[in-house]
Amino acid sequence: MQRPNWKSTPFFTRMLVFNLMLILVLGIIPLVVLFQYVMSAYNQELKNFNFQAVKQIRSTIDEQFLKPTVQIANRNLTETTSGEPPLFYPMTHNIRNEYSSLTNIGTILSSIEGELTFANSVDMYYRNNNVLFYGTKFFCFLSESDCNLGFRSAWLKEFQQTETQIGWYTIEAEDNEDHEKLISYVRSYPYFATMENRKAVFAINLKESAIRKKLTQSLDQVKGLTFILDDQGHLVSSNGSGEEEQVFLALREHWTQMTEEQPILNTEWNGKEAVAALTKSEINKWRYVTIVEKSVFYKRATDLRNFMYFLGGALLAIGILLVYMLTKKAHQPIGHALMAYSMQIHDLHDQLSKNEPVIKYHYIMNLLTGTGEPDLERPVSDMQRFLDVQLLEEHFVCFNVKPMDGLDGNSRHDVVAAYRIIERLEQPHDPTYRIWAIVSEDRQVYGIVNGSVIAAERLEQMLLEQIRQATDQPYCLCMGSPYKVAETPLSVSHREACEAARYAYFYPDRAVLRYAELQTTSRKANDGTVKALDDLADALRTGDQTKAQQTLQAVLQDTLSETYNEEYGQNLLTELVFTIRKTLKSMGISLSELYGYDIREHAKSFPNIKLFSAWLDDVVRTALQYMEERRRSPDQELDIRVKSFIEEHLFGELSLDIVAEHIGVTPNYLSRLFKQSAGVTFIEYVTKRKLEAAAKLLVENNHSVNEIAAMLGYQSTNHFIRIFKEKYGQTPKQYQKLEA
Repeated sequence: MQRPNWKSTPFFTRMLVFNLMLILVLGIIPLVVLFQYVMSAYNQELKNFNFQAVKQIRSTIDEQFLKPTVQIANRNLTETTSGEPPLFYPMTHNIRNEYSSLTNIGTILSSIEGELTFANSVDMYYRNNNVLFYGTKFFCFLSESDCNLGFRSAWLKEFQQTETQIGWYTIEAEDNEDHEKLISYVRSYPYFATMENRKAVFAINLKESAIRKKLTQSLDQVKGLTFILDDQGHLVSSNGSGEEEQVFLALREHWTQMTEEQPILNTEWNGKEAVAALTKSEINKWRYVTIVEKSVFYKRATDLRNFMYFLGGALLAIGILLVYMLTKKAHQPIGHALMAYSMQIHDLHDQLSKNEPVIKYHYIMNLLTGTGEPDLERPVSDMQRFLDVQLLEEHFVCFNVKPMDGLDGNSRHDVVAAYRIIERLEQPHDPTYRIWAIVSEDRQVYGIVNGSVIAAERLEQMLLEQIRQATDQPYCLCMGSPYKVAETPLSVSHREACEAARYAYFYPDRAVLRYAELQTTSRKANDGTVKALDDLADALRTGDQTKAQQTLQAVLQDTLSETYNEEYGQNLLTELVFTIRKTLKSMGISLSELYGYDIREHAKSFPNIKLFSAWLDDVVRTALQYMEERRRSPDQELDIRVKSFIEEHLFGELSLDIVAEHIGVTPNYLSRLFKQSAGVTFIEYVTKRKLEAAAKLLVENNHSVNEIAAMLGYQSTNHFIRIFKEKYGQTPKQYQKLEA
């Protein structure tokens, strides 16, 4: 009897088909669905990451280039109460024949250029005199000379003929000595004056190469391209060496499709899929665009996809083989195959759980920065459910936990401590609140509190208690204002908490800083501190320790008076350091030998104003002690003899040669010694003493201006009047009337 062929029986065929379908339904299809979900969530996070990258580039350029440029322009075009600054003098006076005024303008513009390492030159146009100071070295009266304005004509004519108040210009400066591309920031003075009332135009010409270098450091051209566009869509700068302009022109039509509402766009670069991201500058109308190949960011996603394909194909092949074997033997259960697929799904779930902290960080950061505000009218999303971040209660408030260094100035904080704080805060200690928190790049803890009612004092006590239990390191709790979830974005309260955190520098002893109590909107952004800085400089030059300490403490106290904002306070502290450095250098003192470091850079290392004040007090004390020791040196007797001779012959002819002959030294030696001892040149000192004597005689009102000039040895009364006005800001007659 012939053995039947069991493979051809209907039972075997039906069982084989059924088992194959069962494998597909229970194994492959769920695997594909899960894969699509994971890839979708991962791709979205990568897009958000690319958007954060272009925002970081924007912040770098804005903070390091644009903001300092605008601030320096505003600072130098702000009128003060301590006399008329040299930059303002030509606005109301004819300086055609005043050589000193022309020289002063060039010196000031050169000084402004020196403050910006990335500046090419600083220009100033005065409408009253129709004169242009350019390149910090030259000036030209436009109505009298045929001036070669070069690249400056691009903005000068516009400001002369239109109501333009401010502008940014990208110029190929072929007439520039370096033949490089420049970016000019130009603004009028007064700011909002009409064209008829405009007095001056101020311009700072920036090196485009400096911005290009910073863009290249922020994003290597191998990994992607970075463009900066103006409001007309023209290329301002990029991170490449020339080839990127072809890409810019080829993709130019895409820029019109990208807006703040749609800041991310899929495109192509080098024949590969890429992602373009856009964000706008916070300083001007520039737009920042990055183009990055997806493969750069999606490598992990590609590896995961290939692994899933391989795994799915292998499992399918094994499943089919297993089904065939099970079907063939009929008595073997199919449970082993189902278990294998279940284990694979479990492994994928484990991988998703491991990446949960990264996903949570980006999701909450998007909520706090306003790029991912939750839509309360839509159902809870899979991401919210997966991360358990759901604002179900009516109110919310954001907070920052800012690490504060100890009195020794040494940072003792670490990321582990920050994560311990988050672990404590997110535990359900109080059923009326839900808390979510992440660690920022600067080791601060950003948090959100959601509750039906926000009881500020009780909430703050609870947060402080959890922070103390998590770590013994000092922290400052910075609170934003509470709002309703349905009415205000999370980013508003977070922005307030971040602003409060910036004030922690000035409140090192405060455990809690509340944005509402800081009253930042009513604080002043600037004030006249030039006199106080001048007083400090005078005290250093004269060696008056009491006056120096009093002036220093008065200025530092201003920063703590709750009258000025945080930016003004930081700028004031910087000005203190620069004033001390400038004064000591003018006195011939080597700061590197005296302190052993650059005091400008060292000033940035202090985490709070307490440590800064103590250090600055020590800097001043050290300088004064050094000057006192220098005055007691053997050369001091010679210095005393020189000054005594000057006082005795003040009302007569005085010169370096006459004094040197009287003392018995060479003029060169006397000049060098006097500069080291007095901090000023011989001529400057004699002029200062003669003008002080003249001021005293004017107050006594017993002599005319011509008589006083002759008494002091000035052969030209006009020359005497001019130098007197340079020092006191008014003519001798005006001074006499005012003081008498």
